[in-house]
Amino acid sequence: MHTARSREEIEAIVPKLAEWLRKRGLELNPDKTQIVPVQAGFDFLGVTIRQFKGHCLHIPQKKKVLAFAQRIRDWLKQYPAISPDVAIQYLNPILRGWGNYYRPWVSKQVFGYVDHQVWKALWRWCLRRHPNKGKQWVKQKYFPAFGTRQWNFSVRTTTRTGHSKRLTLLKLMDIPIQRHIKVKGTASPDDPSLVDYWRTRQTRYGKAYWDKSSKLYRVAENQQWRCPVCQEHLFNGEELHLHHVVAIKDGGTDYQENLRFLHQICHRHVHSQQAESHKIRSRMMG
Repeated sequence: MHTARSREEIEAIVPKLAEWLRKRGLELNPDKTQIVPVQAGFDFLGVTIRQFKGHCLHIPQKKKVLAFAQRIRDWLKQYPAISPDVAIQYLNPILRGWGNYYRPWVSKQVFGYVDHQVWKALWRWCLRRHPNKGKQWVKQKYFPAFGTRQWNFSVRTTTRTGHSKRLTLLKLMDIPIQRHIKVKGTASPDDPSLVDYWRTRQTRYGKAYWDKSSKLYRVAENQQWRCPVCQEHLFNGEELHLHHVVAIKDGGTDYQENLRFLHQICHRHVHSQQAESHKIRSRMMG
């Protein structure tokens, strides 16, 4: 993205930029290259960037917002008979991932809009499930109140260990807005003298990933935001897996004390080692 004081100035930059790219075997895509006033703005990576009252705003792109809400509606229509706990377990990661992507920008009002659209879709979904029940019955069954909060899509279910547990659908409005902080100067992740700097940035991201009152937040915090296998920061860009120290089949639980966050490759390594140890014990006993 380039800016200039006038359209003439920006048009003069285009051939220079094209030449710079040509030397590197690249070229400008005419369909994706446009010159617009800052007040009109433009769309980039799902965000509309425009100037408003002297401020440069990054707002979730309307097209993407509407498409996301429609995606939720379509999924609920596709699975009208699925159990509520499965619906929550499916939708929560999708909502959190979408919210985490847009949380650095001016998104709070959009989060409220999407929450409302999801609620309306779920309300219709619940009514269709119980055509012979009244709306008050449906509300009490699927949308209980918690404290001062009303209309929480929630259900009580049984865990793999036989314990009762309440699942609640995530509200995007609960995801805090966290502005992006630019990396200092020429700071490089490969610079050994900046280990603490990068660790602090990664931890700041991690602390906003889960709600501070959640069990998952406490699990990561107890690990000091590190993978216990490779000792690298949990949020180094690798996929995270939730690991049971004692497997459920061996009597383990879903309690915080029995959970660890591992990187995907580290999780596979742990289970491969456990499988190998099991084979060795089986041979010895055989």
